[in-house]
Amino acid sequence: MPAAHVVLLPGRVVTKDELVEFCVSQIARFKRPRIVIFVDSLPKTAIGKIQKNKLREPYWADHQKKSNPDISPVRRALAWSLIA
Repeated sequence: MPAAHVVLLPGRVVTKDELVEFCVSQIARFKRPRIVIFVDSLPKTAIGKIQKNKLREPYWADHQKKSNPDISPVRRALAWSLIA
């Protein structure tokens, strides 16, 4: 689900509805944020890149990581034997 983490400039005021309305006029519907969260700052790495994985963690906290369930263990073993 698309989400927007928004850092406002000092002295600026904007509402969630205004942001969503702007996105409706600018981007495709499936990209429009369903969740808008106002934050003080975004998590960044030492070189200044935004740590998107940190932003995604709360949304994936209750999900377990799974390997591809469509691949049987035999096919997975065969694929690994071909790589090695």
